[in-house]
Amino acid sequence: MAAADGGQGVAAYIVPTEDPHMSEYPPDHFKRREYISSFTGSAGTAVITAEQALLWTDGRYFLQAETELGPGWTLMRGGTGSCPEINDWLADSLPEGSRVGFDPFCHTVEAVNKLKSKLQEKGLEAVPLLADGNLEKGLEAVPLLADGNLVDQAWGADRPGLPTAPLRVHAAEWAGASIQQKVDEVRQKLAGVKADCFLATTLDEVAWLYNLRGSDVPYNPVFVSYALVSLTDAVLYTNPEKVTPAVAEHLKAGCVVVRPYEQLVADVKAKASAKARIAMDMSKVGVGRLS
Repeated sequence: MAAADGGQGVAAYIVPTEDPHMSEYPPDHFKRREYISSFTGSAGTAVITAEQALLWTDGRYFLQAETELGPGWTLMRGGTGSCPEINDWLADSLPEGSRVGFDPFCHTVEAVNKLKSKLQEKGLEAVPLLADGNLEKGLEAVPLLADGNLVDQAWGADRPGLPTAPLRVHAAEWAGASIQQKVDEVRQKLAGVKADCFLATTLDEVAWLYNLRGSDVPYNPVFVSYALVSLTDAVLYTNPEKVTPAVAEHLKAGCVVVRPYEQLVADVKAKASAKARIAMDMSKVGVGRLS
């Protein structure tokens, strides 16, 4: 934290449960909050300062958190009358001029706007951090999986890799419509809102759109991926090694191109530079996708 953002440092760092896809149940690779706090519940957010480590969760997990959190942690019992919201706590607890760091790929546009608004009331600054420093300095060629998350840096070589299990086709007889039918429907809606393309960021959206299933998350038939649909093409961003011959044939029939997962940021940046209008759900998209 002290060395973050080119040595400017941050006074606090927010670690949510959510991954870059805003998943409640992320794959092991993205379980940063669990790693840093040892709390294994599906809902919670950690805040770390130079002197304190705090975990916010709701009433379902109070007993579990009391058992799993170490002695250096403070449990913040969300939803009770005496527990402040995270943004309020940061604004009231940190001295004026303090900087609050966060991973821009794991916080939605809506959430970041609320955070910035609350911090600015007290003269504090929200600082999105990437591998090469502050997001405000530009993404350039920063890859999606760049080592900019502060928890990842602490995790180091022990961090699990991304899942590699193969994808499988979800037959149209069960899906209710073919890939082409679904993509055509998306394109009709794009025309209606005068957008050039649609970015799908949540894993269930991508699985539904391309009639695919995976096993990257236990008990959830989804896989780490993104989808980008324009008026002329459709792209699946995932690990190409997960694409079996049957899946490749299925995607080819639906006119879907496969590109590496890490290529998403560069492609979105290129479209934005070309003044393309990109439709997306601001309540689900990490703010890092917009820069």
